[in-house]
Amino acid sequence: MKIKGVNYDAGAVMPFNWRPHFDIPTVRRELEIIENDLHCNTVRIDAQDIGRVTAASQAALDQGLDVWFFPILWDKSPQETLEHIKKGAAA
Repeated sequence: MKIKGVNYDAGAVMPFNWRPHFDIPTVRRELEIIENDLHCNTVRIDAQDIGRVTAASQAALDQGLDVWFFPILWDKSPQETLEHIKKGAAA
């Protein structure tokens, strides 16, 4: 198997923030666990806040993990969702 990965929640909001505290040292440590203990080479990083997705993705890339960048948005209109996806693509 070439790709082995897990999902990393950097702050899903459904309807409350599942990760109210976000700090990069914790993110880096959890990504180390994903890579070293779970033996993953890929991680899908999701959050509603695109800044969080970007920061956690950069931390994963710095560790040599492949990243699936996933800015999630729940219960919004198609137009709001499209705008959110555009912001994520720009990041």
